[in-house]
Amino acid sequence: MNRLAIVALALVTLGIVINAQNLTPSSVKLAFTGENSEIRVTWFTFKESKQPYVQYSTEYIQDPNTSSEEDVTFVKAESHAFLTIGWHGIPHNSILSGLADGTTYYYAVGDKEASQWSQVYNFTTRVLSNNDQVSGPFAFAVYGDMGSVKNNVTVANLIPRVDSLDFIMHVGDIAYADLTDKSFIGGNETVWNIFLQSVECLTSQIPYMTCPGNHDIMVDLAIYRKTFNMPTENEFDTYYSFDYRGVHFVGISSESDYFPLSPQHIWLENDLKTYRESNPNGWVIAYAHRPIYCSTQWGWCYKSLIREKFQEYIEDIFYKYNVDLFLAGHAHDYERSLPVYQNQVMNDYSDPKATIHMVIGTGGNEEGEDHDWLSAPSWSTGIRSSDTGFGQVTIINATTILFEFIDNQSNTVLDSQYINKGTFN
Repeated sequence: MNRLAIVALALVTLGIVINAQNLTPSSVKLAFTGENSEIRVTWFTFKESKQPYVQYSTEYIQDPNTSSEEDVTFVKAESHAFLTIGWHGIPHNSILSGLADGTTYYYAVGDKEASQWSQVYNFTTRVLSNNDQVSGPFAFAVYGDMGSVKNNVTVANLIPRVDSLDFIMHVGDIAYADLTDKSFIGGNETVWNIFLQSVECLTSQIPYMTCPGNHDIMVDLAIYRKTFNMPTENEFDTYYSFDYRGVHFVGISSESDYFPLSPQHIWLENDLKTYRESNPNGWVIAYAHRPIYCSTQWGWCYKSLIREKFQEYIEDIFYKYNVDLFLAGHAHDYERSLPVYQNQVMNDYSDPKATIHMVIGTGGNEEGEDHDWLSAPSWSTGIRSSDTGFGQVTIINATTILFEFIDNQSNTVLDSQYINKGTFN
């Protein structure tokens, strides 16, 4: 089936109606805000909503159209239209605050004045009250390079796992909405919207944390930033950090400036320095789209001066501040490293002396997988796979992590590794 046929079929099956008068909410997503007791809710409408609201309650919402202030809490959203020629519609952004630990919340999004609401969704909070200490075990899924054409198996395999996951991490190349010369009908925005709808069954239930990839930088990242509202320090940043259940997560942008004295480089060092001053032994997990280490027979992995500069500018900071794990995509395959610094193996998983690197660019995308490998470097270990799938990271406690790669075809664990907490210097 050719690409246009796939797009046409997806438009019908997903019910995406290209209608300038449409107030129907779509692309409902959750995300962390950086505050313990908050969750961000975002969605999209083609038409401007005069009163965009989220309504939520700890009791099931029988009919969002008849809810009152006595039944639910209403929270108004902010709305910011795409300012890009050819991109239509309005993203909406709201924050639910004062959430309690271990509680299921039911919610709907929509227009209060028009009484046009989404279906009722729900999410369950975990331990929110103390992010300074590991409150495990907990798990999250991770993948990159997904797109909207070949992601159905990954999504199908994740659906039954959602209740056991605290969130999903998508490390860039989100929808591949930059491959046509059109924006709207049959073009890039259509591809973008199809992807967002295809993962709504996941993103409406657990937070979906992202970083941008090279296929997400269209219109100077404006579309990405308005769609995925991450806990950045300002609206123009594409890098951020958050603490969750005793782990410090750091999302950086391999698509923005990262050279010394750039805003991102300064921010990254300050962020890690501040965290380590108050928590010298805590887990730190960083992620970006492009990997530092990979051995795919592909330009980025073995002959890229840009990759060498990325390694030069970022790896020393990771080593200095004891970043335990770095998750990336870009190469369309799965690979894990031993602890490695400046291309040298630094002990093993029982007592790591440098960052461990994982490549999980296996979400399933129309460009296909990378099937050719270089001879395995000394730092590359375990199974190298070109199959689609996703990673699952389980924080067992303050001293042990379990990493697993789930192969899509068999829907079973293809590779797994326990990792102990290490001290680098």
